[in-house]
Amino acid sequence: KGKLVHYVAPTVWAYKESRAKKFSKVYNHLLTILPFEAKYFEKENLPCTYVGNPVIEGNKEIKEIDLYKKFSLNHQNLILCMMPGSRKGEIKKILPEFIKTAKILAARISNLIVAIPTLENLKPLVEEKLTKSKLKYIIITDEGDKINLYRQAKIGLIKSGTGALEASRYGLPIIIGYKINIVTSFFIDMIVKVKYANLINIILDRPVICEFLNKNFIAEKMAKELYRIYSISELRDRQMKYVNKALKIMGLGSKDKPSKMAADKIIELLDKENI
Repeated sequence: KGKLVHYVAPTVWAYKESRAKKFSKVYNHLLTILPFEAKYFEKENLPCTYVGNPVIEGNKEIKEIDLYKKFSLNHQNLILCMMPGSRKGEIKKILPEFIKTAKILAARISNLIVAIPTLENLKPLVEEKLTKSKLKYIIITDEGDKINLYRQAKIGLIKSGTGALEASRYGLPIIIGYKINIVTSFFIDMIVKVKYANLINIILDRPVICEFLNKNFIAEKMAKELYRIYSISELRDRQMKYVNKALKIMGLGSKDKPSKMAADKIIELLDKENI
């Protein structure tokens, strides 16, 4: 009979902890990407190995390109990286409030340029919303340009999720914003056990990155915090200090990359007679 190894644990630490027991009956070993996950499964007798989060690996093959030159921007322009999600439903729900936020910010920062990385098939939807806004903007669909955007933008307004962690990985000071419908929000409030949505905040158990969720997903509030981060270097430095602390916990700077550690563990398990 074959043995099953699962890479990336279900988020039982956030909700439905009972899933850990069901998981332990299916798999023989679990490779976790967060430092606090193993305990939920090990108490159900499922062996675990923490390998770190693959997002922290980055991509060294991405060449640094001057986006100001590529998109014919003035170097006096300040770039706001804005990421409203990667699905049509998210964009339709999140982008209008993000645009409103950017317009408030642009009233105080006259040289503001909004840059949105998105997928090619979502570009028409994003462009439709931005054209109506009369904001100065660029839309990015190239993966390399997205990484360079993280490096060259001044501040970021990002939907909660992997994109936020990726932006932090490349040193971009950000805030996050997200909104779900009121019914879903009601049920999530009943079952979700974590205080924060952003992974950096969860790992450090402190509000390093400001979160504007649901009833606090308000343009005026988000614009105010973005302006504070833009204008106060100490706030940017403080965020990056704690971000780097969290990234080190997730494996940044380790001898081996998370992906290699995962591969090595699988090979080790295959070499054994029994997992």
